Amino acid sequence: MCVLCGALWTEEHWAEVAADERPEASDGVVALEVHVDRRGKRLRDRARRAQLVSAIFAGYGLQFQDWEGSSYILRDAKGNTAIAPDLASLWPAAERILGVPLDPLAPAFLDRLRARGR
Repeated sequence: MCVLCGALWTEEHWAEVAADERPEASDGVVALEVHVDRRGKRLRDRARRAQLVSAIFAGYGLQFQDWEGSSYILRDAKGNTAIAPDLASLWPAAERILGVPLDPLAPAFLDRLRARGR
């Protein structure tokens, strides 16, 4: 798939869907009005998640960017870059850039998050 087609494909990952969204029609079709109506909330929720993710990856020396509300970009100080289509793809992308497995329950990592939260 070319880069442009990949960027235009916008299937929402389950972790990025708000719990209070209106249900789809029985045939699975979402009316355009419903999608437009919840666009603002979806973008606000995504921006909040981006702030949290940015704080997490900053502890590893990674810069995080939400790209046009459709993908995420991770960068390190050396210029290595990874594009992730959804939240589930971010952690493996960070591991590829850093070249080491990341443990989200490592005491040092949790201490860094707590320190940033204060």
